[in-house]
Order: sequence, then C-alpha cells, then structure tokens
Amino acid sequence: MLAYQMVPANPAEAVRLATAATDAARSCATAVRARALGRLATAHAAAGDLHAYQTAADVCRTMLHRAQPEDTPADLYYYTPRQRSAAHGDALVLLAATYPPHARRLLTQATDLLTPLAMTDTDDTYRRSALLHGVHLARAHLLAHDRPTAIATIDSLAQRVPDVQSVRCRSMLADLRGTAHRHLPTATREAVDKALSTAWPTPHRRALRSPPRGTLTYVRGPTATLTRSPCCTTCIPNS
Repeated sequence: MLAYQMVPANPAEAVRLATAATDAARSCATAVRARALGRLATAHAAAGDLHAYQTAADVCRTMLHRAQPEDTPADLYYYTPRQRSAAHGDALVLLAATYPPHARRLLTQATDLLTPLAMTDTDDTYRRSALLHGVHLARAHLLAHDRPTAIATIDSLAQRVPDVQSVRCRSMLADLRGTAHRHLPTATREAVDKALSTAWPTPHRRALRSPPRGTLTYVRGPTATLTRSPCCTTCIPNS
C-alpha cells in the first residue's frame, strides 16, 4: 500500500517499496504474491518503464491463474478479476502519458479495462473502487482527446462522490478537476465542486460529529485544491 501511495509523488520510491514487498511475499500464498506484483507493475508504469511493467504484469497474471480460491486470504476478498483488470488499466494510463508514440494503443487498452468497474451502476459494494478507477478512466479519455466522453465520465464521478468515504478519491477528483478545468464546461465544473463540498455519508457523520483530524477540506477555485485540517505531524488520514 505504501508503494501505491508513493506512485504520484515519487515513482522511483514506489518501485523500491513494491520490489521489497514482492521479495517479502515470496513465501506467502500465490494470491498475495500476485497482489504484490500488481503493485510493482503499477510502480514501473508510473516510472515509465514499459518493459519492467510488462514483465511484472505478465507474472502477476500467471500467478492469478494458478491461485486457488481456498488459498486466498480473506483480506483479498476485493481482488476480483474486474478489480485486477482496472488496476492494470490504471497503469496503462500512466504509461500512455510517458510513451506518446504508443499512447493511442495504450489508452484504448486502458479504457477497455477500466470501463466495466468505473462505470458500473449496479454494484454498490465497490463504490470507492468505481470512483478511484473512474478518475483514471476520465484521464484516459482526456489524453485521447475524447472530450465528450471525458465530460460524461466526470459527470458520472460527481454523482458518486457523496456516497464515498475516501480522502484519496476526493483528492484525486479534485486534482483532475484542477488540471482539466479548461476542457470542462461550467456545468461539469460546478457539479464536481458541489460534490466535493458535500459532507461524508451519513453513517460516517454519525460516528464522527466533527471532521476527523487530518482530513482534507475542499476549496473551490479555478484550480481546485484540498487543504489538510490541523493535526499532529504523524497523523495520516485514511484513504
């Protein structure tokens, strides 16, 4: 998880952490080793290493084919085939930004992998995943210069936000809104602003009458941002 969190800011460190996790998981169940390799593949993609990404992704897929359901830890309940495909789609979007000559092919593959989970309207179990991977899907459409589809995707993401308790997802959408605001119509920008300004879902608000220390507060503007509330230096908000 630390490797995944480092991907946007420091891909090289993400690769180092994911490599260490892969080494540490060698004696674990096949599904656990495959999960670690999936993280390593994403880290290599963020670092722009196409060959290393393909190698890690191929080994990950091979291990997943060999994994037995009875040997898969309960903590990996969420790692379904659709979830795994979406994770590889995220990585392909990262690679497309690094390899312009291959961008069209990579983005086509990415959208095919991301759409089933990101655009689902029937499965409430993976709302957070749908929002997270939906941000990558919207970015893929923007990179492919498919503005109408990108706008439709972002409009859909705005509708999901009020039901998702995730600082990371809200932050990612705010970053996307900020970087793509010139390509978005006023109605879409306002929809995202309104969604990101909503409070946490009801169960979370009842458990926490005031915002938890270390959470992020959305600030409207041409370049949307999230600011962290005062907390101790060691506080790391849940994602």
